[in-house]
Amino acid sequence: MRRLLGRIRSILNESGAASSLKPFLVDEQMQEQRNNPMHGVTLKDILQSLVDHYGWPGLAQRIKISCFTSNPTMQSSLKFLRKTPWARKKVEDLYSDRQQNLQQRKLKNVWKKKD
Repeated sequence: MRRLLGRIRSILNESGAASSLKPFLVDEQMQEQRNNPMHGVTLKDILQSLVDHYGWPGLAQRIKISCFTSNPTMQSSLKFLRKTPWARKKVEDLYSDRQQNLQQRKLKNVWKKKD
């Protein structure tokens, strides 16, 4: 979708028609971000949430990286994660999975209360 929007923008910029369609493109970008569960959540918030829930040992068990296993701190872990895209993705994926599980539990509880 991003690639398509980028291509549309470049074509419109070349033709000079981009200014008339700018509100449409901005709305598309906003819609895309609304559907992104990670939008507006900082890496620090993600890591803090995971540490609060699992603790450092539990986090190290789920994601095998040294910044979680040997003398972990929030500052050193954030520094490593910001510099290492593959590790950051693993942390974000774990957070995303956890958020989905929490939402599913909430929905189940809502249906149980109605019965």
